[in-house]
Amino acid sequence: MSTKPRLGLDGFDLFIHLAVTACIFGAMAAAGAEEELFGLLAISLIVLAIRRRVALGRSAREPAEPDARLEYLEQRVADLEAGQDRMMELEERLDFAERLLARSPEAPRLGNGT
Repeated sequence: MSTKPRLGLDGFDLFIHLAVTACIFGAMAAAGAEEELFGLLAISLIVLAIRRRVALGRSAREPAEPDARLEYLEQRVADLEAGQDRMMELEERLDFAERLLARSPEAPRLGNGT
């Protein structure tokens, strides 16, 4: 059974986290820093909680099923293409406005005080 849906981390990530924590825990115990061991465990749990939140947030944005993921990516591509079309339209309007302004510098201006 995979831990990824519940924890956001797969078994390997969880194993690495626990192994690093155990190594640091062992080194601190060997150095005689028994008072700091509870602090280490608290820090390890906080880091695990942060990693879990980030992983679950990332997985919530992208669908897990291949068909849903494909639809998600197709929608993203369509949104990007629509954005490009809108950008091209705005560029054309800007070019038109620049040509209008550059065409007749002595044309009467609005609000010239008369």
